Amino acid sequence: MILRVDDVAFRYRSVPVLDGVSFSLNRGEVLAVLGNNGAGKSTLIKVINKILRPQRGTAYVDGKDVRSLTLLEIAQKVAYVSQRNESPRFTVFDAVLLGRKPYIKWDVTERDIQIVEDVLRRMRLEDYALRYLTELSGGELQKVVIARALAQEPEVLLFDEPTNNLDLRNQLEVLSIMRDLVKERKIAGVVVLHDLNLALRFADKFLFLKDRKVYAAGGPEVMAPEVIRAVYGVSVVVTHVSGIPVIVPLEAEQPSLPEREGASIRGDGAEDEAKLQAAAAETAMSALDGRRRRA
Repeated sequence: MILRVDDVAFRYRSVPVLDGVSFSLNRGEVLAVLGNNGAGKSTLIKVINKILRPQRGTAYVDGKDVRSLTLLEIAQKVAYVSQRNESPRFTVFDAVLLGRKPYIKWDVTERDIQIVEDVLRRMRLEDYALRYLTELSGGELQKVVIARALAQEPEVLLFDEPTNNLDLRNQLEVLSIMRDLVKERKIAGVVVLHDLNLALRFADKFLFLKDRKVYAAGGPEVMAPEVIRAVYGVSVVVTHVSGIPVIVPLEAEQPSLPEREGASIRGDGAEDEAKLQAAAAETAMSALDGRRRRA
């Protein structure tokens, strides 16, 4: 077992987001974290990476409590690709080389250079090596950020919606590379996805979050129509096309009258998510200030 999350509970100020979330992951396995917007998927990823400190529970990477690890040790064990990424005035090569920073003591070594070149080749970014990030499209930039994470050679890869801004070909390519690297290097991968078909195609295990808790977790057997309907409120069928499992949505279920009235009292989902994002931003800024003071 390379990754274990034990009874994690987290809240942004007065807004509870996660409650009693637990799961484990072995080497060579990819876990897809699934659920509606605002279910706490990104928050869970940040707890594993020590960006956020939970009010209860913790995460263990290779048997070590992440709370006891330094930022350098975290960077050597965990690579994180967030939803939003900046594009400073770096070349693609230099941006990917930053993934080697946790290992560089005095100067860049030949091994560092070789690792970057190998990653660029694997991500099909060799022709972009000397281009600046500001010259790239959103999809190209996303691939560079993923390449930087791979250059870290971590024990655990954390991807928060890595297929954002990618066209169909690049979605399949990036997730295929991620899965193959997890298998080859015997590491673990945790990926937040909204596309259930991509999750079913590239993940080994699945974790559904609903109402702050784990609703269902396990192998392909949990990707069942009744689970998806309960989590998303959408009826589906699971079939196969050319041997590939495919989830086909049928129709969204309409909420009952009491549920609609409750929604009008609580506020709609967009308003709730906006409040959650605002609280999350404030918490993240506080955490960043704390890191800067410790530095």
